[in-house]
Parts: sequence; structure tokens; C-alpha cells
Amino acid sequence: MASILGLNDSTYGAIERNERQVNFENIVNYAEILKVPVQEFLPELTSISNNHNQGTASASIVFGNINYYASNDDTLNQLQKENEMLKQENQLQKDQINILTQQLQTTLNLLEKLSVK
Repeated sequence: MASILGLNDSTYGAIERNERQVNFENIVNYAEILKVPVQEFLPELTSISNNHNQGTASASIVFGNINYYASNDDTLNQLQKENEMLKQENQLQKDQINILTQQLQTTLNLLEKLSVK
């Protein structure tokens, strides 16, 4: 089992003897490797809820009377900031194109006047 989960024997043994704690990310990883629900690794007093279908990307996990809440708000805020920066950069590039287009037109007009003489 240790090799399937990518652990050495002593680490796996310590986990089985409750001498070592496993973080939730690793529990999820182990469940994926073994193709079983995450709940198989959690105590019976644990519940998991996902509010994604209610228009929010968040989840909560309850261990006994302790509630852990996770949300993608930070990720969403970061993406919104990045999107705003990209919009500003895009506008700057459009402005630069307009300036270059005007300069090119001015240069072409000057060349045409010189060639007429």
C-alpha cells in the first residue's frame, strides 16, 4: 500500500498507527490514487459539502464540531485584477497603434508633397 500511495514504509506505518497526521490535500490525493471517495479516509463525524451548484465556488468540511471553510474568492479576485490589468495594457497598445498610424499618415503626406515638387 505504501508504494501505491508513493510513501516509504516507515511513513505509511506511522500514518496507520496514528503517529503522523495527513493533511487534507494528501487525503484527496490518496483517494484519487485508490479511486475511492474521500469520505473513506475520514471519521464518521465528518461531512463535506460543496456549494458550487449554488453559484459559488466554495466548500466546507466538518470534523466533529470544527468547521473548515474554503472559497475561491481569492482566486476570483486575483483573476479580476489580472483581467483589469490586461484591459489597460490592451488600451495602451491601441493608443500606441493610433499614434503610429497618425505618424505614418503624416510621413506619407510629406513624402507625397516632396515627390510632387
